[in-house]
Amino acid sequence: MTGHRHRSPVGNQAPARGGHRFEEPSIDAFLLLKPDCLRLGLTGHVERVVEAAGLRVDGRFGVTLTPADVRALWAEYDDAGHRLTLAFLDRYLTTAPSEVLLVSGPDAFEAARRVKRKIRGMFANGPYANVVHAAEQRDELTRQRAHLVNATEKLAGKEKSGGEEKSVGEEKPEGKEKSGGTGNSADEGNPPGKGKVEPGGSGKAANGTVARRPPGDVPFDVTAVVGEVWPLIQGIPADPGPVRLDDGERAVFLAPDREHTLDSTVTALCHALPGTPARQIVLLALHAGFSGGEAIAIGSRSAVRRGVRALRERGIRNCWTDRWQPPTTPAPRFVSVPLEPLG
Repeated sequence: MTGHRHRSPVGNQAPARGGHRFEEPSIDAFLLLKPDCLRLGLTGHVERVVEAAGLRVDGRFGVTLTPADVRALWAEYDDAGHRLTLAFLDRYLTTAPSEVLLVSGPDAFEAARRVKRKIRGMFANGPYANVVHAAEQRDELTRQRAHLVNATEKLAGKEKSGGEEKSVGEEKPEGKEKSGGTGNSADEGNPPGKGKVEPGGSGKAANGTVARRPPGDVPFDVTAVVGEVWPLIQGIPADPGPVRLDDGERAVFLAPDREHTLDSTVTALCHALPGTPARQIVLLALHAGFSGGEAIAIGSRSAVRRGVRALRERGIRNCWTDRWQPPTTPAPRFVSVPLEPLG
């Protein structure tokens, strides 16, 4: 991550009488204003909501995240089991600048979460256009704040000393790419003793570890599919319509499931709907998360039962069969996408 650091006057007051400086306040939480937040000029709106929540902005700095930063901040994803998720996150977060607000105040952790949810409720416009990030768990806050703040301080020190500018993650040995890393790159860029990653689990940290979110093994060219799908998910994700299995009138329905990721859901859909184009599979997963539940396939009773069985064999529980009825009302406005937390 590249960026510049700026402290608000609260942390840079002049020395008091006797030559002693006021102590810089502790930073209790942070908000990451994502590229779409800056592009839409929403910084002022965020600051007003921060103030209304009883928080104070103690510092701010601009950043440009790299793929290595994404893997350090969202360490529950790795390149082995979450290629699709990370490809979308890279496309969303690393192609333009972001800004970090360092905030403090009464129960700043909970207050920052409320700010995030209010801002998203007002301005989020799609699964990869949710404007702002704040940590959802206290251990996540500690880990992500350490990466953003400590590494940016190191970067500022390098810039002052004329050193080479690098990503905000830890320095990498010679021979490794600046923005990539190894196949286990989610571990890179974490402070010593933090961010050790364990497989499986819900993504919550325990004993200093970060549990992996459920992985997948998508059987297609991720880079090509993300490039094809990206224009279709700016704003409301395009509804690709259900896959026609045969001429029956039953349907397979899929609803959001917080226990799964985009990768694990898409992998299950590929098995349940063989032969369906990758673009349609990805859009079905994203739109089901957006809409709260929708028909993903239509066919005879036996065909849809096979589809549901294939999904459940791969751990998808929020799926069922029912009679197919074409929708008569438009999909609701975007509120959240439980398939992908994105902070």
